Amino acid sequence: MGGLTIGLRPTDGAVEVSFRDTGQGIAEDQLKRIGSPFFTTKETGTGLGLLASKRILENHQGFMEITSQPGEGTTVTITIPLRLSTIDQRVCSASATNIN
Repeated sequence: MGGLTIGLRPTDGAVEVSFRDTGQGIAEDQLKRIGSPFFTTKETGTGLGLLASKRILENHQGFMEITSQPGEGTTVTITIPLRLSTIDQRVCSASATNIN
């Protein structure tokens, strides 16, 4: 059974969240196809979960990177920008003002 390490670190204007496992890793031919619609290695999978996750990140100007070595494990790094839009800033300010 493998282990899982979760990391969090600030970068220039963003935050990175990484998930690293020590499992079996992903073969290069499969790694190239990850995130493609309907690609799955699971018997009951749809191949849409990772695609949906990537699209949500992209809608928030973020991105996901997956690296893997067969026999050594896989790392998924998600980068999310920290900047808030003008609307988000107003909502946060209003929420902070209303907290008693």
